[in-house]
Amino acid sequence: MVKAVIRSSAAIAEFILSLMIRISKEQPDKPRGTGHLSGLSGLSGPSGEFSDGKLENISKVCTDITDNTDKPRGIGHLSVLSVLSVPSQASAKLLMHKNLECIVKVTLLFLMVVPASAHDFGVRGKIAPITEADPIVLIQNKLKNMEERGELERHNLELQKKTRAAIERPKPVEGITNAQHGRVFYYDPTYIVSEDLKDHQGRIFYKKGARINPLETVSLSQGLLFFDGDDADQVTFAKEKLNQGPIKLILTKGAPLALSEEWKMPVYFDQSGILTKKLGIHHVPARVTQEGPRLRIEEIQKEDL
Repeated sequence: MVKAVIRSSAAIAEFILSLMIRISKEQPDKPRGTGHLSGLSGLSGPSGEFSDGKLENISKVCTDITDNTDKPRGIGHLSVLSVLSVPSQASAKLLMHKNLECIVKVTLLFLMVVPASAHDFGVRGKIAPITEADPIVLIQNKLKNMEERGELERHNLELQKKTRAAIERPKPVEGITNAQHGRVFYYDPTYIVSEDLKDHQGRIFYKKGARINPLETVSLSQGLLFFDGDDADQVTFAKEKLNQGPIKLILTKGAPLALSEEWKMPVYFDQSGILTKKLGIHHVPARVTQEGPRLRIEEIQKEDL
């Protein structure tokens, strides 16, 4: 709102200045009296001149506004919006400058006091109607046409088939190959706290720099076996391990649901290779067990299956 007031004030001041300059150019030699401004002020007498009393009051208000700009102004000063004159004895140049300065300051005061308002001025110019079709309507029409031709049902069946295939046989984990040589390595899950860890009451239960190993709190309840479900030798090896004790089966390739139904137990799949990447496994079959605060990982070559 303040920016709008400033722009409006500047525009009014510019208009008044151009008007004063044009008047001075049109009659440069004619002495300027108050009669030239009688139409604007509305305070002149029948002869077109200000009366002495009115002239004195107007000059007093202009002088007060011009010379005392730091004093607070009340709304009462706005009753002299038409003040456009100084005593007739002043020169034409002083008259123009004094009137201009007075008008600008009174206009600024008026704009700061009167609240801004918006108005609906209606529609101007020619407005073209929207010719583009509604996208939702286009989609609905296309689905309706597909349904009439029987394509919608075929599309739904195809989508169901693709979804079922992705669930029954997920995308194989990239970078995993069959083990050609046996290898044993360890994974340490210890991590260092980067900042103080606090509970909901602001109490610190782990300080920055502390070393935390989850295996010191929670043990691995059963071993993990990663294997290729499409490799017959690895599938047989995994089935044998089931008879030796509890173990969790995790595929890197193959159909986990089919094995689950066949073996009557859960068979998992390493989606996107999250576990194998975390543990650093590159070859299968691989068996994971716990040894103290670390995980022991053994990649088993085909000859040892």
